[in-house]
Amino acid sequence: MAIDGSPGEYISSNHRGRHPILLKKVIAIRSQRLFAALVLLFVAVLVPSTRTHAQSAPPVNVALFDSYVDLVYRESLLEPSKEILVQGAAQGIRAYVAKKGFDASLAPLPSDVEALKKEYLDALAAHPELNSHEMFYVAMKAMLLPLKEQYTRFLTPVEYRHLQARVEGTDESNLGFRVEADSQANQAITVAEVFDDTPAAQNDVRAGDRLTEIEGQPTEGMALGRAKELLCGPTGSSVKLAFSRDEKVSRVVLTRTAVNAPTVIYQKLSSQVGYIRVHAFAQNVGIELDKALSALEGHGVSAYVVDLRDNRGGYVSSAVDVASRFLPAGTRIMSLAQRKRSPLNYTAYPTQRGRKPVVVLVNERTASASEIVAGALQDHQIATIMGCRSFGKALVQKVVPLPDGCAFTISTGRYLTPKGRDIHKHGITPDVALRMSSFAPVAADTDIQRAVALLESRLGALTP
Repeated sequence: MAIDGSPGEYISSNHRGRHPILLKKVIAIRSQRLFAALVLLFVAVLVPSTRTHAQSAPPVNVALFDSYVDLVYRESLLEPSKEILVQGAAQGIRAYVAKKGFDASLAPLPSDVEALKKEYLDALAAHPELNSHEMFYVAMKAMLLPLKEQYTRFLTPVEYRHLQARVEGTDESNLGFRVEADSQANQAITVAEVFDDTPAAQNDVRAGDRLTEIEGQPTEGMALGRAKELLCGPTGSSVKLAFSRDEKVSRVVLTRTAVNAPTVIYQKLSSQVGYIRVHAFAQNVGIELDKALSALEGHGVSAYVVDLRDNRGGYVSSAVDVASRFLPAGTRIMSLAQRKRSPLNYTAYPTQRGRKPVVVLVNERTASASEIVAGALQDHQIATIMGCRSFGKALVQKVVPLPDGCAFTISTGRYLTPKGRDIHKHGITPDVALRMSSFAPVAADTDIQRAVALLESRLGALTP
């Protein structure tokens, strides 16, 4: 789950299985020079080049180096050596010192944590202007670079708050709309959805609108994560935005207010078909899904379109909750393999809401926990999967909050679908392939219309 908005967010799991994982145990840095260049590039993005003023906060407790190196060494699915982690962190320290305009150490890279701590303290003693916390953060991020595994990450307090908001499906912008990069429009920043009774809805912002400017800054070529950063702000503050719709540009000023973004939304689409969109696999998703199912059942719905497009995942337990509403109790949902532990099989709870025809919509941004649900319903022939191939993320992360507001996300397991399919980097192949339409309101969404037509034809075939 990267903070910059790329697909495949984090799945957090506190379950501990005991199945051995056969992976390469030696992670080598092919070229020390190449790795150093990677670290320098990484620090150049993270850290300003100007020298910092003397730090006001006390230095980081160097015992944290012991704790954090040991944590990754023990938990990572890749089974890295401590030496690899230590040398990565040391490269980060040296790159940080050089970026700040000082001479970095030219000594051989340390091979143990005690030598790493000495290098950190020596750098601070030689250059008191350095920010000890900033340098520590850089060291921790660089420590993980040799793993070459994008989901094992060290998150600063700001990044961790973004992750929590993403997993829980909250609206950090406080504006009431969600944006995505439209793959059919040169990755243009596009409004994917607008929530009711929010500043965006009240100012006629609609799904499908192109967001062209944020505070006068053009969004053309802008990364999705950067756009989301610029949209965020505290309640009561305002932001100037420009949107394009039907080749006409409108400019609005939205005042941020507290927005309770829904985890699940639903509506009746036809006399027999109900629509359910799951935004995030947050902790409350099972409860919210039950409300949606009960409401639609009360309106005589006989089939469902379950929309998992653009849902990048969430908690494993929440994916099990959702799948359990459609599967008989005891049915396998997924099998999780973890380092030096035996297999952990997740099965459906006794919460099935009856057997009705289901279509699940997926796209290239359907990832992680969403793929757990789609894969289980497909394997057990409970649902027809429609759309395009999903993202393909089967790694499971353990999220480890740290005392200073930071966190690690560490890949600790890899899951298989009930039939043993490994969808990592392959994705879920839909039963019915669609060339996914651009973002649109539900009533105008052609993919939803195709799903409804399929369900109605099946319901018609079931009618005596």
